[in-house]
Amino acid sequence: MTTPDPKLLERALRWLARREYARSQLREKLIRLGGHPERIESVLDHLSAIGAQSDRRFTEEYVRSKVGRGFGPLKIGHALEAHGIAHELIVAELGRPDAAWIPVAERVRARHFGMDRPVDGATRERQSRFLLQRGFTPPVVAGLWQGWGHEVLTGDGDPVA
Repeated sequence: MTTPDPKLLERALRWLARREYARSQLREKLIRLGGHPERIESVLDHLSAIGAQSDRRFTEEYVRSKVGRGFGPLKIGHALEAHGIAHELIVAELGRPDAAWIPVAERVRARHFGMDRPVDGATRERQSRFLLQRGFTPPVVAGLWQGWGHEVLTGDGDPVA
C-alpha cells in the first residue's frame, strides 16, 4: 500500500466528519477533484484501515434514515446497490422477515392517509399503490390489509418483531 496523498486524505476526512459516505461515493468525489486513481485507492484503503470510512456504517445509517422517511426495503436496497454497497451488507441490513416491515408500512400509511383504515376497495388499492411505490413488498402490503401491524399504532397486542 502506498502512502496516501495528504491533500486527498484531508479532503476525504473533512467530508467524513460531516456524514458517512460509501467507498464508491468518496471515490467519485475524489476523482472529481482530479486525483490519480492509484492515489485515490490508497486514500480509501487508509480510511478503511483506520476506521474512518465503513460501508457497513454507511449502510446502517442510510437504512435508518430511509426507514424513518417512510421507504420500504425494495427502494432502499436499490439505492444501496446504486451506491456500490456489497449485496451481503444490503441483505444483512434489510433481510428482516416481511412481518417486521409491516409496522413500518402501517406507520407510513397512517402518516400519509390518517389512522382510519380504508373502507372500500378503491381506497385500499390507492393506499396499496402508494406503499408499493415507497418500496414495500407485495407480501408486506397484503399482510397490512390482513390486520397485522395495526396493533402497533393502537397499542393492541404485541408489536411484530
